[in-house]
Amino acid sequence: MSQIAEAAGVSKATVSFVLNGRERANGSISDDTSQRVQRVARELGYRPNRSARALATGRSNLIGLCMWNLAAAHYADVTRHVESNLQTSAFHLLVSCLKSKRLESDPQLFQAVFPWPLDGVLALEAANVLSTHWENFHNWPAPIVSMGGTHFRVENLDHVGIDLAAGVRQALSHLMSVGCRRIAFAAHTNSITKKELRAVAYGEVMQKHRVPMEYISLSANTRAAARTELKSYLDEHGCPDGILCFNDEIALGIYRALCKLGIKVPQQVAIVGCDGIEDTEYLECPITTIVQPVEEMCHLAWGILQERIRNPKAKLTQKVLLSQLAIRDSSLYFGGKTK
Repeated sequence: MSQIAEAAGVSKATVSFVLNGRERANGSISDDTSQRVQRVARELGYRPNRSARALATGRSNLIGLCMWNLAAAHYADVTRHVESNLQTSAFHLLVSCLKSKRLESDPQLFQAVFPWPLDGVLALEAANVLSTHWENFHNWPAPIVSMGGTHFRVENLDHVGIDLAAGVRQALSHLMSVGCRRIAFAAHTNSITKKELRAVAYGEVMQKHRVPMEYISLSANTRAAARTELKSYLDEHGCPDGILCFNDEIALGIYRALCKLGIKVPQQVAIVGCDGIEDTEYLECPITTIVQPVEEMCHLAWGILQERIRNPKAKLTQKVLLSQLAIRDSSLYFGGKTK
C-alpha cells in the first residue's frame, strides 16, 4: 500500500479505501483518484492476500454452496443462479459436493466440506442431514441457509423450500385425466425406501384414488441408469401407460430407452419429469415436467443469508415456494388423442 500510495500521490488510507471497494462509502475520494489508484495497483502487480484480509477484517467474502451432485443439469442451474446473485456483491462462491463426504454417516465431516473460512453457506437439499445432526452444526461459525425441495425443516435455521408434493399431485391428476391407469414412479431405490417427498406424495395420491402403486427402482437418479435398466423392468413387468419420474434426468433416460425399444411416447406411454431443466424442451417430443422455481429460490436464499451475515440475530425466515406442472407433448397426446 505504501508503494501504491507513493506512486499515485495519495495517502495509504485512500489506497486502503479504494482497494477494499469502500471509496464510495468514504465519499471524499473522487472517481479520478480511485481510477488512478487502481491503475497504479495494476501496474505494480498488486494482488490482495485473501488470508491476510480475512484475518484483519474477520470476513473472508467467501460463500459456500454445498450440493449432492455437481454434474446434473438441475444443480448446474442452481449454481448459475446463485453465482448470478453474488455478482453484484463483494462475495465469491465456493462449490462443494456433499456426496463424496459421507456426511450422513459422519456428520463431523460437514466442517471439512469447505477447507476455507466462510462467511455463509447455502445448503441445497441437505435439510434432512442438518436436522438429523443439528447438534453438530448449530455452533458452526458461519450462518447456514437451507434450500431445495424437501419436507425437512430445521428448527432455528433459515430455509427456502420448494413444495414438490404439490407438483406431484398436479402431475398425477394430469396423467389420470388423460387416461393413464397404470402409473409407475421411477426413482433410485433409496428415494423410494427412504420415503423421499416425491415418493410419499405419489403413494398418498395413488392410495386416495385406490390405484395400485408401482415402482421402477433404479440404481441411481441418472439418465444412464434409467436408459440401461428400464428394459429389464419392462421385460419382467410389462410397460406402464404412465411414468412419473423422480427428476428430469430419469425422464430423459426413460424417454431414450422407450424410443430404442420402439415404444411410442406419448401414444403408448406418457412421461412426466421433475425439475424443469432446459433439456426437456429440446426433444422431438418435449417432456412434461414439474418445474422448480430455482431462480426465485436462489434469490430469496441469498437475500436471507446476506441479512443473517449482517445481523446474526435477525428474525428466522422459513419460506416454501410452489412447484408448477408444465404440460408438454410427452403426456398431452396419450393414446394418440388430445385429452
